[in-house]
Amino acid sequence: MNLDLVRLRTLSRLASELGELDSEWEIERAVVTALGEVFAPTRAVELFLAVEGVDELLSTADGRGATDLVTRLGTGGPGTPLRAAVAQLRAPHLRGADPRAGRGSIMSAPMIVRGSVVGVLVVQRRVDAPDLWLRDLETLCAVAGQVGLALFHVRRNLTARRIRLAEDLEQARVVQRGFLPSLPPAIGNLRVATAYRPAFTVGGDFYDLVSVGEGRTMVVVGDVAGSGVAAALLASRISSAFRTLARDGHAPSQILAKLHVAVEESAPDSGFVTAVCLAIDSATGVVAVASAGHLPVLVRDMRGEVRLHGLDSGVPLGVPCADEYAEERFDLAWGDVLVLTTDGVVEALEDHETPHAMRVLSEIVSSAQARPRAVNRAILAALDAAPERLRADDVTVLTLQLADADEEPLSR
Repeated sequence: MNLDLVRLRTLSRLASELGELDSEWEIERAVVTALGEVFAPTRAVELFLAVEGVDELLSTADGRGATDLVTRLGTGGPGTPLRAAVAQLRAPHLRGADPRAGRGSIMSAPMIVRGSVVGVLVVQRRVDAPDLWLRDLETLCAVAGQVGLALFHVRRNLTARRIRLAEDLEQARVVQRGFLPSLPPAIGNLRVATAYRPAFTVGGDFYDLVSVGEGRTMVVVGDVAGSGVAAALLASRISSAFRTLARDGHAPSQILAKLHVAVEESAPDSGFVTAVCLAIDSATGVVAVASAGHLPVLVRDMRGEVRLHGLDSGVPLGVPCADEYAEERFDLAWGDVLVLTTDGVVEALEDHETPHAMRVLSEIVSSAQARPRAVNRAILAALDAAPERLRADDVTVLTLQLADADEEPLSR
């Protein structure tokens, strides 16, 4: 078959593909493959793409810049200033054996869209291969124009997607602000302090307190698997359902059982949710707790000793074949501090040097002042000191204390 016809078919196929591709990586792969066939045998086919916000062109293959490229093309030396190197690459080049005779072993063509260089195509023949000619450079320039337009559209579409994502995240933030309550510093005889840090713009942690009368308060803290908009929306539905169930007088174990059904029905493909639910009677100090795969509750007494409750955990919400949730009861003494957290806290404290994160958390709670806000500050300070690689999950801390709002309990 005629070589020119083979090249024409390859270039026609590339032109069709460029209109369908939606990522720079796909464009690079298609261009390298096609030009490798058109100008075979080649030593290298490369794309140098413009870096956003920087007057530089970098190779998609190995990160070399414009200065290196002009050196290879023979149009500048290693000391060529970056801006001068980029300016030189605005023109096509054919360099190598005898460029004055219209032939060479390496050629480059700029991809210019609306007056701006978005990249440069480079083709280099093997040492044992025939030279490239001016007609080859003309072909490369035509391809560069098509590739430049394809890159322009891909980047414009990416910008549009980023804008839509930012709008979606803003809507999710509005939703999250609606279901994460702004709690008062005290509810009856319960002091309250909260801390919430999403790993991303929005997260899947949730918490809530509902006063149901006669000194009784219902509490929930939970963690939706994953982060982002989907997790935040599921968390909002769970939080709303909790408020309804709490006001209807259900016990913690009953609330978790009903929330489990709600998660299965409303979000069967959204993974699972861990949660811990408490009923606190501030008049008697009796606490009922039920857990759905969540972390235990820490209780610090006035001597600084810490004990764990809610260890008899059921399966997370949404996990198939969930059994009934067990309910534990314990007494909360005057001045005791009760701490509920999500996985993000213990994951940040879990290091190879301190593999027992719950023990570390217990020590932090024990050594802090016996006030909710002081306990939260101590926990957050420990998280801030943890390696950044461990701080990849949402963080929620809800701390309560049985004490009059204007009373100062005496700690050890």
